[in-house]
Amino acid sequence: MLAVPGGNYTVMRRVSRRVDAAGNALPENGSGSLVRQQILETAITLFAQKGFRGTTTKEIALAAGVNEVTIFRHFATKQELYTAILDVKSREAGLTTWLDEATPLSERCDDEGLFRFFAAKILEHYRRDPDFLRLRLYSSLEGHELAQKYRERQVCPLFRFLRSYITKRQGEGAFYGWDPDISVQTFLCAVYNHAICLYFHESDFIKLTEDETAKSFTEVFLNGMRANGRPERPAKRNRLRLEAS
Repeated sequence: MLAVPGGNYTVMRRVSRRVDAAGNALPENGSGSLVRQQILETAITLFAQKGFRGTTTKEIALAAGVNEVTIFRHFATKQELYTAILDVKSREAGLTTWLDEATPLSERCDDEGLFRFFAAKILEHYRRDPDFLRLRLYSSLEGHELAQKYRERQVCPLFRFLRSYITKRQGEGAFYGWDPDISVQTFLCAVYNHAICLYFHESDFIKLTEDETAKSFTEVFLNGMRANGRPERPAKRNRLRLEAS
């Protein structure tokens, strides 16, 4: 309600207010960062539900309680919005911290501790943020550039770290000489596939706790990697059986 100087009447004006996901009004002064965060959170939720191609900026604006102009004020292009989402999710994933924490395990050649650590971290991450798992899948299915950027920032450094460790342990004679790339892929894909079953398909085939699951994946993987415990090849077993007869 505005008073008009020198007049005997007032003018009613409707003031629209921005709200957060819980319906709480965002402050008008200095609210830029809050509005930006609200847009990001809304975009992540909608992209995870409908994919990148199936979500428009108009839908994001409506769900975030802002207009499209406000979105483009914070993100000049959709590319900037995608990059911002990747930045947020990369920080939340904390891969750099993971690698720092895993380095002492690598240095003392703690095979079980190292692989169990990464299995547990991956499962925990997707349990806490299933929306990001859906974002990753949509970005890959749609051939979205976010998928490639995520691989470069998050997947490749972890892949190289594990490949380097496996190569080192092979050189020390602790691991059998499987192809290091195949070995890393085997381990990571097993853990990622379990996360997809749980948080995307909602199919819980493994009736274990998260920690027990990480431990079991690690044991199965290492049983196939350790040189002193690997099974004999079928051809060798057959030859020995023939010689014995």
